Amino acid sequence: MVFDRARLKLFFLAILCVAVLLACTLWHFPFMGHDYSLIIPALTDLKVAWKEFGVLNPQFSPMKCLGTPLWANPTGLNLSLLHFFVLIFNELGGLVFFIGLIAILSFYGAYYLARHFGANERWSAYLATGWTLQGAMFVRVTVGHISYINLGLFPLILFLFLRKGSRQSFVLEIVTISFLLSQFIYNPAPYLVIFFPMGLLACLPLMAIWKDERIKSLLNRSTLIKVSLISLLTLLLTFDKLRAVSDLMKSFPRKMDLLELSPLKVLGYAVLNPLSFWPHDFQKMVGWWYGNWESIQYLFPGLILVSLILILSRKDYKKLIQLSLSYLFIVSLTLILTSGILAPLIKDIPFLNSMHANPRWNMVTLLPMFYLAIALVRELADVKQWIIYSLLAVALFSPSLHIDKQNFGIRYYFLGSYDFARNRLAYCYEPFFGYGLEAFPNPNGFKTDFLNGEFYDPRCYLQSRNCLPGTQLKPVEKEKLRTYHLR
Repeated sequence: MVFDRARLKLFFLAILCVAVLLACTLWHFPFMGHDYSLIIPALTDLKVAWKEFGVLNPQFSPMKCLGTPLWANPTGLNLSLLHFFVLIFNELGGLVFFIGLIAILSFYGAYYLARHFGANERWSAYLATGWTLQGAMFVRVTVGHISYINLGLFPLILFLFLRKGSRQSFVLEIVTISFLLSQFIYNPAPYLVIFFPMGLLACLPLMAIWKDERIKSLLNRSTLIKVSLISLLTLLLTFDKLRAVSDLMKSFPRKMDLLELSPLKVLGYAVLNPLSFWPHDFQKMVGWWYGNWESIQYLFPGLILVSLILILSRKDYKKLIQLSLSYLFIVSLTLILTSGILAPLIKDIPFLNSMHANPRWNMVTLLPMFYLAIALVRELADVKQWIIYSLLAVALFSPSLHIDKQNFGIRYYFLGSYDFARNRLAYCYEPFFGYGLEAFPNPNGFKTDFLNGEFYDPRCYLQSRNCLPGTQLKPVEKEKLRTYHLR
């Protein structure tokens, strides 16, 4: 009975995290984060294709930029979980259900990973809350970067990877992990495919600092077999999508270099980022053109400071050294990732050279921060319960500090309907064209007119089609594009 009550409390805490996440996202409804102006029309595209024309996975859409690829679009949402939820509900209902589901999976994944690494039940519940409501989760969702909510799945993927089970469960775990990783491509945040293994590797030095014997479970033959199987299956699940994206990006090779800054200039951001839970903006000091909402990456507000006070009160200098080395490692990693030191190494590497927002690289530190938090609470298992509950309250309250409209650029007005003419013919903001259409190749001085022009042939955006972008559709084909059957 006690066990059942404990599970029920944990479930209610998970639901509370979902409620906080959704409240921050919809606080100013019908005004929403600016990037929902891209996401919601894209979801309408997919809904109309299915509801009106019976096409589940449209290759092209007439609703944007006078005809635009969907399947080949690296930011396309085709065949993602979000796509299917929108078909079951509607755009807003699908978003709410999707955010709630990912939040639940994030919460329980973090909880069971913390338990796997030795944290007790109460501390694991706190860590799960901190992970689910971290800035890198709720800020992204509030702004409209809906794909980045997938980073919440990191602990769940790692837990499934590490747990020991039967042969049948081994197969199920491989399939589940591969499916979750494929969502980084289909609900596109493809950089997370890179950031997850980088973050996992960055956990190893911390495990060594804390003398964690579980490091052996990451450095053995079984790990190599699992990684190989997961990589192969994930590639099979995403191959057709990746091939189409590659075809499109050959015509629009996006290259936007990282800013190269002195590590000293980024030092304040690197030092404060793991500690602060109040709005802070390093844009003027650092020079990133991304401002406050890109910088909020806290996970466990107050934990490091409380841990430091308790360790000093116990005069446990060994733990003090371990905490200091861990914090120094994470700060150093942030300096390397966000200052642009790596820019010369990645500027000629396709895909990586398009990851131009310096602070986003700091997502690599999220898993190491999570492990550091686990290591700390293992050492604080005997603290009074009011300390845990106080930290939990701070974790639950912190997101409310950031729901100001100005923090997130909340300006998209949800109409609940789709203005076909306005959206189809409006100025085309499409990431693979570039922020100012700078990547759109205009052959022979052709001027792209997305406001008054006729339909362009969306097939000609693909290099394999052997026709130039901007080629007009033949009159007889314009109606075909409207029916989503153009291949």
